[in-house]
Amino acid sequence: STWPSRVSGPRSVSPTKIVVLVGAPVPGVRTVREAPAESDREFSIVYAADHGCQVINCSWGTDEESLALKDAIQRAGTRGVIVVSSAGNSGRDIETEPYYPSSFGLSNQISVAATDNFDRLASWSNYGATHVTIAAPGVNILTTKMGGGYTTVSGTSASTPMVAGVAGLIKTQRWWLSAAGARAAITDGARDVAE
Repeated sequence: STWPSRVSGPRSVSPTKIVVLVGAPVPGVRTVREAPAESDREFSIVYAADHGCQVINCSWGTDEESLALKDAIQRAGTRGVIVVSSAGNSGRDIETEPYYPSSFGLSNQISVAATDNFDRLASWSNYGATHVTIAAPGVNILTTKMGGGYTTVSGTSASTPMVAGVAGLIKTQRWWLSAAGARAAITDGARDVAE
């Protein structure tokens, strides 16, 4: 099953192209409707990669494995594109209960779990020793809302755009890095926190 997400925010200050595959419309950012159909998500990843996007934010996921989705992410990787995906909000180990696309574990992919304001894994965040790449704040995150104003949201869908933004800044400053190189810059720059 695919879970919906509402990801929005200010226009990117980075010249690196970032696409949000699920979320509320934001000026200057291309989006695809909430809970994209299987063909929409694969098409969107390939389209973004073919049109110069360097970072793709996937604040959505599913329990169903899709070889077409995996192929689309791998194809994006051949163009140096980093795909940042949310690990999910079921409080489970995605090593034993996969959650896609995060469970693919591809070299151009970053899977993001959520932490609370004490730098602990959020109780509802999915996790995984090899398939979850990094964790970022995901509890009571202040964001813009449709129609104006602000609201708070919680979930790995809120954590994922933060990491996508960092990936965009890295690709802007070090445009020559491969997707795997940018991923390594993020993981090497992270600090370990107690479980």
